[in-house]
Amino acid sequence: MTSPSTIETVNIHQAKTELSHLVKDVLSGKRVQIARNGKPVVELRLIEDEIMREPGLMKNQIWVSEDFDDYSADIATLFEGDDRDE
Repeated sequence: MTSPSTIETVNIHQAKTELSHLVKDVLSGKRVQIARNGKPVVELRLIEDEIMREPGLMKNQIWVSEDFDDYSADIATLFEGDDRDE
């Protein structure tokens, strides 16, 4: 694997013609940026394995008050405004 500071920058046309080569570079640890008019605009990167979440892991560990959604008229006015003309 190469140093993470090694960045290969290619223009869009070169990226289109050499995409499979650039993908191999990324898989081997290189950073590859694609530039438009000489300015890097995107970077190819390896997709990390997605973390799968398992439903129910926090069951019986979180408590929510029965009046969680209840709030005073003052709080409602702050969020929703009032009907008075200004």
